[in-house]
Amino acid sequence: MVAINSIYLLFVLLVAGAGVTSAQTHRLGDDARFASLVSEADAATRQCDSLSRLVAVARDAYASEPERQQTLGADILRYEQELEQATRRREGAIAAVVRFEQDWVVANASSHTSEQSPVEPGQTLSAEEYPKRANLVENGYFIASLPAADMRSLREAQRRETEVEKRIATYHGLYDTMVALQLEYGRVDNQHAADSLRIELERVRTRAADVEDGVMQSWQSVYDNKTYLYNLALELNMRSDLLAEWERLSAEAQVGIDGDAGAYESDALSLFYNQKRALLSYEQQMASALNLNSAKDSLSVVAKRLKRDALCLPRVVVEERLFIDYEPLKVILPTIYNAKNPIPPTKIYERGTIYRIRIGVFTHRPNLSALRGITPLSCTDAYHDGKCAYFVGGFATEADAKEGVAYLKSIGFRDPLISMWVDGEYVSDIEQWKRANVVRYNVEISGVATLSEQVKMHISLRNEQSRISRVGKHFIVGEFLSKAEAERLAQEVADMAAGAATEVVEVNKR
Repeated sequence: MVAINSIYLLFVLLVAGAGVTSAQTHRLGDDARFASLVSEADAATRQCDSLSRLVAVARDAYASEPERQQTLGADILRYEQELEQATRRREGAIAAVVRFEQDWVVANASSHTSEQSPVEPGQTLSAEEYPKRANLVENGYFIASLPAADMRSLREAQRRETEVEKRIATYHGLYDTMVALQLEYGRVDNQHAADSLRIELERVRTRAADVEDGVMQSWQSVYDNKTYLYNLALELNMRSDLLAEWERLSAEAQVGIDGDAGAYESDALSLFYNQKRALLSYEQQMASALNLNSAKDSLSVVAKRLKRDALCLPRVVVEERLFIDYEPLKVILPTIYNAKNPIPPTKIYERGTIYRIRIGVFTHRPNLSALRGITPLSCTDAYHDGKCAYFVGGFATEADAKEGVAYLKSIGFRDPLISMWVDGEYVSDIEQWKRANVVRYNVEISGVATLSEQVKMHISLRNEQSRISRVGKHFIVGEFLSKAEAERLAQEVADMAAGAATEVVEVNKR
């Protein structure tokens, strides 16, 4: 029996939803042509994943090996072209599987005639006189109860479910790519490669969002039409017992939708899961109450195959990686700096915060022996009217830098001063900068009654100066000097605290 991920799941939902029995489902699964098409789609998916990894590795090497950039640039272009072709092949292979399934459904959905009797054109039958079919919609209960136009609408809603399943299969492919990019992002070791992967991930996420919109629009139309027309038929036949059951099921589905909102990668797919489960349960109860045993068996197949973990997908969260080289202050004698190994220029990071200790601003290069073997040193003439400022160390927190200042004073440096860079901006006087408070940021947390000790500890470890307060139903964490730091913490809290919604808010300018 063939069974691979979302492609086979799509097949099961299509054929069962169309009223194909479980025996027929197994028969299609054993079909050699079907197995070949599924295998082709699976192979194309693996090729896409492989080429995505090759692109990422080549980009990584391009950033770290300047001498090979010309060759690597050509490799990257070739890999990306091959990936685009492979993606088209994959989409074509999946489309071929779907077409095969749809054709098979059309050919087989009405082929089980052992319990059916022919109906002459123009013949009017009561609901009980119609043949009982495995496709719930095609049973006499609805044909006899609904006006012809409404019956056409019900059949069209049934048919359009295949479009929804096809879009979900496309989304699964994009989701798998996002997961692969997430894993690759965690492995790279330089900013250029990481930024390239983030850009690619956002590009794929944008495509996935478009597919989500298609899923939502198509499914909502199917869901609204089917439930309305089912209920209309039941109202005409005064089946208040089943109508009351639908009220319960739809309310239960809404609770699930509200609880899942924002918790998974796709709200559209989690909504589909909750509503589809409720609709299937309703259809099964109707089939049972109306003694439509073939339809009941068919619906049981799809109900068993509707898996929460195939539709309520974990969020693909990529915490921005900042490749900042924090280096503690050390003394190495004799000094490591000389004519062959000069003091390097100060490295500036476009994002994140780093503290260094400024040991002086000089018109002329200082005597290396006067620097007492301290390392790592750097210098720049960018900030003090062309004079060269010398810095030592690289610290993640102001507290670490203060310890470095105390040590420098203990070995004879007169006036070491802490400087910092915030998202590439140089701050020579931190206290003055704090007083000016160009912009500060808070993280607002809502949607939870309390914060766990684990979350509180994480906030404290992330920023020891941050404070947690409560205002109404919100928790406020602040203040942050860097928006990037605030956004990073907001994402981490949202991942750790189920149901939490976070927002980074700019606070007062002074």
